[in-house]
Amino acid sequence: MIEERIEENTVQSNHVNQILRKELILILKEEICKISFTKRDGTVRVMVCTLKESLLPIVSDEVTTDIPKPKKKTNEEVIVVFDLEKNGWRSFRVDSYLDIEVGD
Repeated sequence: MIEERIEENTVQSNHVNQILRKELILILKEEICKISFTKRDGTVRVMVCTLKESLLPIVSDEVTTDIPKPKKKTNEEVIVVFDLEKNGWRSFRVDSYLDIEVGD
């Protein structure tokens, strides 16, 4: 009985996280955001980040190979963003998300 409740709560939590992930990605594709989340060590981090295409680094298409690159499976538990302060790609876990501020 307890195991069934735990499993049901886990399924519901995963569903909520999937919805939250999709919503955050939609916002990040349009805006610069301050995302607050809890790091694994328990500290809170605020990251100024985006997925807005015009602000992302340009990827060079000059290097090509005949060997196809294996496709990486998307980890649905994290969101990869471009950190505008660190000028690099970073990620955070959806279940560690605390808050978002939209705008410059």
